[in-house]
Amino acid sequence: MGIHQSSNQNGAAMNRYRLLSLFILVCLIAAGCNQAKVDLPAAGDPVAWIDAPLDGMLLPLAPYEIVFHITDDSPLTQGEVSINGSLAAQIAVSDGGNMATLRYVWTPPANGRYVIEARGQSSDGAWSAPARVEVEVGEPTPTVTFTPTTTPTLTATPTPTLTPTETSTPTPTATFTPTATRTPLPGPAPITFNNVHPNTTQIFFYRDTCGRKEVDLYVTIPLASKVTKVTVNYRLVARSGTQPPTSWLSKDMYVNNATTGEWLVTIKPEAVFTGIFFYTQSVVEYQFTAFNEKGSKSSGVYDDVKLEMCR
Repeated sequence: MGIHQSSNQNGAAMNRYRLLSLFILVCLIAAGCNQAKVDLPAAGDPVAWIDAPLDGMLLPLAPYEIVFHITDDSPLTQGEVSINGSLAAQIAVSDGGNMATLRYVWTPPANGRYVIEARGQSSDGAWSAPARVEVEVGEPTPTVTFTPTTTPTLTATPTPTLTPTETSTPTPTATFTPTATRTPLPGPAPITFNNVHPNTTQIFFYRDTCGRKEVDLYVTIPLASKVTKVTVNYRLVARSGTQPPTSWLSKDMYVNNATTGEWLVTIKPEAVFTGIFFYTQSVVEYQFTAFNEKGSKSSGVYDDVKLEMCR
């Protein structure tokens, strides 16, 4: 596949680029990707998408940081977060740029299902279509297995037949040992994500002359959490904001250090993203999910790895 790119693009090429971007966004939404639900924007309107939480996630009854992006050709002024149709927060865009990452710490009032929506406004007053995710708040219900207690059966000792003598022999008394009661073992400790770091913050694709083309992601989870599986979800986000994010991909991690509970995974974007040439300057966003006998828990979203095309 030949790649020819002029440093001075004319207006017609840029218009074709934007039409292609809109087409890709429509395809992503129609395919039902496992990410935030986004209504199709009107031409020229801002675009918003939710990075965390993901659609269908199980969240604890505790404060959670909602992260979302907005982008537009015009400068951006503010974003909004709504919970179950009620406005929860208005967040100003301080730098007035064309792309913004906004955050809001939400404290769920009770267990249950919640619809989270986020949208953004540009300086010309236009609002984006709301991005939506639906989440469940609450802990998974543990399965309790009852073990029947065995009742000891006493075997009576037969009374011997005594021959009458001057001295009578006493009848022996039966004795038994009570059954010991077992103390249940404690469950696993809460899952926490510690020492999250990549082995590099800059990777490349296309040619081999610029540097590394893959990144190793590390996370340490306490052994007391008794985690049996860890996965990483990852996607590409264009730094220019001219493209919507790719769909989320998932990959299993493996134990790198069984003594400390460190997990490791290697990601090479060039090998898995077919439309990578639309993301010549982007970041790799990633999020960990750990599983144990109580259920699962996900980390926040990290965006500290840059991806660029090697020309």
